[in-house]
Amino acid sequence: IKMTVNLSTILLIISSLITINCKLWHVQMEKKDAIRYDVKYSETAVGEVNLEGRFAQHTPVALINYMDTQYYGVISLGTPPQKFTVVFDTGSANLWIPSAKCDSSNEACKNHNTYDASKSSTYHANGTKFSIRYGDGSMQGFLSQDYLAIGGFRVEDQVFAEAVTQPGMTFVTAKYDGVFGLGFKETAVNRVVPPLYNMIAQGLIEKPIFSFYINPRIDDSFGGEVIFGGSDRKLYKGDFTYTPLTSKSHWQFRLEVVAVGTHKYFCEGGCDAIADTGSTLIGGPVGEVAEIHRIIEAKLTQSGRYEVDCKKINHLPKIRFNIAGRMFELDGKDYILEYKNANERTCFTGFMAVDIPPPFGPLWIIGDIFIAKFYMEFDMENMRIGFAEAQ
Repeated sequence: IKMTVNLSTILLIISSLITINCKLWHVQMEKKDAIRYDVKYSETAVGEVNLEGRFAQHTPVALINYMDTQYYGVISLGTPPQKFTVVFDTGSANLWIPSAKCDSSNEACKNHNTYDASKSSTYHANGTKFSIRYGDGSMQGFLSQDYLAIGGFRVEDQVFAEAVTQPGMTFVTAKYDGVFGLGFKETAVNRVVPPLYNMIAQGLIEKPIFSFYINPRIDDSFGGEVIFGGSDRKLYKGDFTYTPLTSKSHWQFRLEVVAVGTHKYFCEGGCDAIADTGSTLIGGPVGEVAEIHRIIEAKLTQSGRYEVDCKKINHLPKIRFNIAGRMFELDGKDYILEYKNANERTCFTGFMAVDIPPPFGPLWIIGDIFIAKFYMEFDMENMRIGFAEAQ
């Protein structure tokens, strides 16, 4: 998970829909509009959270989109079920939810749903202390165990964290309650078994595969889906382009080149990238992102965001990512985030500077802006990621 700062907020919540289709478990996502800057990859966060350790059924889980840049779905814990909204995050491996045992002065807990163990007949105490460090502090809590319901099926005895302290304003203003990690078990804090692994062990899905679809249409109530157990052919065009993972513990793969227009090339000779569904934006090395902003004439605002003239969106250069020999192309309308407030339009770029030093970096971070155009399949069985054009 990464810390996010909501810089603008327009609320649009769509009720979670659950669809079960013979072999796929679909969990639909809801939409909400907000701009998030990812501090998970800031100097203080890198190496501490994300990079160092921090099915016969396919199940789609509905996604909610907050201001077209925050996507989350609905899960429940306990008996009877207590509902929560969570970010599905390939950049982390733990499930955590705010605890009812939060201090009454904790604003993040007051603004969100909290898990109350005393109200669940299937709760089992664990009590092990739990902590994840973020850019402006640590999320602290303790481990618990209970039934997890998601997308029409139930995972028994899932260990998760109850958060009692959440740092900064990030989680105060977040439109989701917690985080559902979809990363590898090697990166799970306290070696907790991630939900995906328990789904497999309990026979809920046949293969350790899940896929992500984000609906690019802003005016559509359907935010997208996380599909456990495989992929849904109706949600993408053509065939997948697969690329092998370059890490045994992260959703990391090789980029051959990043091209801006027809004359500027980055990552020549190849570089690594991480597919991170918990990140809104596309991240790149500081120098490269600065050059992209120069080329598209983006101006730095007092809020720290880079703004472009909305009238120029259709004239901006294409930005292409070469993955496994295939070019994946983003137009200006794909990588610019447009927000409307009364009669005003404001347009911000979808790129953020990410300074990740060796040995983990430099890295590109492929977030939701890219996934909104390209359906992605995450395949733990074959240690690969597939990319296809989204429907």
